[in-house]
Amino acid sequence: MRLSHNQGKFNLQLGKTVYWCTDSYFWSRFLFTTLILLSALAVFLWFRTPVDLVEIRLNQGQVLYQSTQNEPFKPLDPSIKHLPADGAFRVEQSNQGALHKSLLTLRYEKKITFLLTPGSLVQRQPTQGFSRNFQIQGSVHLALRDLQDAPANQITLNGLSFHAKQAQIFFAKSDSETVLQVTEGQVTLPAQSALSGKITLSAPQTLVLRKGQNKIIVESQRNNLSYWKTFIPAFETLKEYRPIGVARIEGASLELKRQGQAFKITHTHIEVLNQDKFTNRSKKNVTFNLKTKDRLRLYPGGTLKLELSPPIAAPASTNPPGINQSKQPVLHGHRDILFSYGGKLRVLANKKFKGRKLQFRSVQSNIGVKGTDFETTSSPGESEVLVVEGKVGFSDTATHTEVDVPAGKLSSVGQGQGPTPPTDIPPQRLAALLKDSLDPNVKCGFGTIQFDETDPAKIAEFQRLNQIKVDGLMGSQTKRQVVEIQACRDRMLN
Repeated sequence: MRLSHNQGKFNLQLGKTVYWCTDSYFWSRFLFTTLILLSALAVFLWFRTPVDLVEIRLNQGQVLYQSTQNEPFKPLDPSIKHLPADGAFRVEQSNQGALHKSLLTLRYEKKITFLLTPGSLVQRQPTQGFSRNFQIQGSVHLALRDLQDAPANQITLNGLSFHAKQAQIFFAKSDSETVLQVTEGQVTLPAQSALSGKITLSAPQTLVLRKGQNKIIVESQRNNLSYWKTFIPAFETLKEYRPIGVARIEGASLELKRQGQAFKITHTHIEVLNQDKFTNRSKKNVTFNLKTKDRLRLYPGGTLKLELSPPIAAPASTNPPGINQSKQPVLHGHRDILFSYGGKLRVLANKKFKGRKLQFRSVQSNIGVKGTDFETTSSPGESEVLVVEGKVGFSDTATHTEVDVPAGKLSSVGQGQGPTPPTDIPPQRLAALLKDSLDPNVKCGFGTIQFDETDPAKIAEFQRLNQIKVDGLMGSQTKRQVVEIQACRDRMLN
């Protein structure tokens, strides 16, 4: 196609055929009208995109996508961030032992976010009136944010309709029942969906519809194992999910702060991410098992935040020649870890992990790990460290004075003061430390501790506790004795 102007005429050439018009006003109107139509089409497509495309925010593991029912499911490329919203998404089952090896988060219309974990499927159905319709298999978590007022905020899951402006929901479909659990906010089921009149559910209420029963059961609170097995705190905002360990919860109340949001964890375990902060609100302990094979125990009332160092391209090897550096446990390109803590904390560091830094920071003190096993307590006025095995560098945040605290010793830091010279751990406290070992392979507290005690009364106190035997002096000049702990942990404090 070619458009030209010659002696007051516009010539339009299509192939070998030439058309012309002597009226330039005609062509001006033609071009102006075409421009308006193209602009209107562009605006229409711009506003149409969020409705017809789904945003893929987090895609890892075995995730499949089906564009139409006539097409097979195909692996979903992790680099793809938008796809037609009417397609079906499915997450395959993970290998045994992996909590969330495969998962997917989808955001529709920038306001409706789904979390899919292994065994779940989501497909958006054609919209009917104001209702957004979805077909679900397995179990999903759903976050609704800033939806309009009813009836424009209706959501339908497997034929069950409800209204919600701000809510978080767990929906599970099995062969025997359908469960809709409100974990945040409020949802309302209209009369035709509730079967017997309008129902309003608020967190933590759960709606149960059992197969073969034409009625809805509302439970005030349900301890739903499926919920905790599939829930990921802050899934709406996470752009990657790379656990660095697992927190094992002995009590019933652990507070987690992630991505600026607070969550109450009541399950037995939760995976740990970088920048997570934990507060132990229960009367029992929380144990952290990290992928670096470091172990930590957070006691009641304590707080702990984990921060990884900036990523490293390749960790510097400190292994002897012939040792494969790849065997060192590196956390997704990170190696060093900073722990900010308050309260009482027990640490068993992985002594096989060479060439990295483990630091523990409280309000008054810093601890640089040079050994493996120690306990530290931080209160508003004082911090203390007791070393069972190895050595730590203990410093204060005011004067930055540092002392090395070896095994069998303790040191403390007062507010605005430097660390005290290391002194012997009292016998009963030492016995309690050994009894409270983090090593799962230790069934009896067996180990070696060196100390400078020569007071016969204190040595007799050790022996009275029936947990050591004195092998004698290691040299009269040093007056150092070796204490060998022999009694089983269960008898240490008897």
